[in-house]
Amino acid sequence: MNGSFPEAIAFTFREEGFDSNLKGDPGGQTRLGISAHFWPHEYSLIKDMAPDDAGAYATEFYRVHFWDFIAADSLPHPLDVVAFDSAVNPGENWAKHTLAITQDWREFLDMREQHYRTTAKPQFLKGLLNRCDALRAKYATA
Repeated sequence: MNGSFPEAIAFTFREEGFDSNLKGDPGGQTRLGISAHFWPHEYSLIKDMAPDDAGAYATEFYRVHFWDFIAADSLPHPLDVVAFDSAVNPGENWAKHTLAITQDWREFLDMREQHYRTTAKPQFLKGLLNRCDALRAKYATA
């Protein structure tokens, strides 16, 4: 790994929260962002784990299913972190497709925001855009 995965997973965990079950969220119940709807088997494994065990499980889950899937080790920093968080939300395939279009992390975030503006449920749009803003602020000097 290029060393950015711990930074990326820490950001994503902070944004996803430990447990969530927001009304209207297409992912349904989540633990550390692992969705009962999209990852039912993995969610069933993590849902009752103690926090430390859940964190270790989720870290490996995200490394394999998201970080490795988009080949984040081959990306420059901070694009690796931005693309990884984008693989988590809005999705792995969206992130991979967008990486084929641009390797500029700022443009990548602009495209992510546009995606949210055209697809997100209104009650979640502000939070999703705030997530993009948090990445912009984090790497403003990059």
